Amino acid sequence: MESPVGICALKRFAADFDRESNDPFVPQPAPRKADKVAVVGAGPAGLTAAYFLALKGYPVTLFEALPVAGGMMAVGIPEYRLPRKVLNAEIEGILKLGVELKLSSPVTDVDALKAQGFKAVFLATGAHKGLKLGVSGERLKGVLDGVTFLRDVNLGKPIKVGEKVAVIGGGNVAIDAARTALRLGAREVQIFYRRLKEDMPAAPWEIAEAEKEGIQLHYLVAPGQMWGGNGGVKRMQCRRMTLSEFDASGRKRPTAIAGSEFEVEIDTVIAAVGQIPDTECFRGNGFQFDSSGAFRVDPDTLATGTPGVFAGGDNVRGPASAVEAMADGQKAAMAIDRYLGGDGRMPNAFRDQLKGLKVSFDEEAYAEEHPRIEMPTLPLSDRYHNFKEVELGYSARMAVEEAKRCLHCYRQE
Repeated sequence: MESPVGICALKRFAADFDRESNDPFVPQPAPRKADKVAVVGAGPAGLTAAYFLALKGYPVTLFEALPVAGGMMAVGIPEYRLPRKVLNAEIEGILKLGVELKLSSPVTDVDALKAQGFKAVFLATGAHKGLKLGVSGERLKGVLDGVTFLRDVNLGKPIKVGEKVAVIGGGNVAIDAARTALRLGAREVQIFYRRLKEDMPAAPWEIAEAEKEGIQLHYLVAPGQMWGGNGGVKRMQCRRMTLSEFDASGRKRPTAIAGSEFEVEIDTVIAAVGQIPDTECFRGNGFQFDSSGAFRVDPDTLATGTPGVFAGGDNVRGPASAVEAMADGQKAAMAIDRYLGGDGRMPNAFRDQLKGLKVSFDEEAYAEEHPRIEMPTLPLSDRYHNFKEVELGYSARMAVEEAKRCLHCYRQE
């Protein structure tokens, strides 16, 4: 067993199979309760909270400021990674439980929601405010932050990036922005990161795909001043870095090397150096915030200091994964259930409402070696000037063969 079973790929196969079937699984919620719950933000945390609250029988209303639901899954993750038809089908499954969705409906006053009869509120507004570089010239036309760039592209706004694009940063947003720029027609895309490759927060497989697509990655390089011409940014000064003592993040601190400056010609600069929650509209409502603007909450219940109001996801954690946001949504839903007098037990519709198949086990098969089946991907030649999905999913035969690699460690006999 040289590599683990491809759990993510197998889960995707099961989800694809169900979604494309004539009779997809729709869980049955508990009998309807009287207490209404408001969820502010229809991203992964908010949608998950709405799902579990609806299963418990609560009438849930989702308020979303954007014209689309999904949060960062819809306006942050590019479509070549998460096709909108897949995301929208998942959202539709949640709405079928009786959840009401109100788009283009920003909420800034929690008291107003309570006045409408909502007995509890979950704030899941994400972290959609991109950070600035803090260098001269970043106000020039053509200098964008990664969060805004990806949001505009995903919302279908016309974006011209020119031929040469520089992306600053080393996280998944930087990789997504670079690969998106390539699909928008850029001829040359470069990523500049101030630390080493092994320090990049981005997923290793995403970095590998970016390199495969021809994106150049430069390490130990940081941006400096930018200059414009013909109405937009045209040149960027860079400095080479060296790593010194460890900083608060546990990584070595990058320090500029004197006299190492050099310039690059660019048409667009995308700064993907982080993002923070935009919670300014909630100031003065009795909430507490940390220095980044994130809500301070009880770590066990996600309750804020305001009775009946909970918060979770990126507006508490800071930018994190969709899975972590979903975990917060689940935790908040059960805390709200307890707050409203319920038992706080998490419903599991797949366990309770689906019947599994008994599987026979061939112990001799454990001795056979089966290499992991790699996810099929779109050929490189088909990835440019479009947003076709790159990871194509297992076929039924591939899924069965990969599942056979399981050693059934969980079995008690």
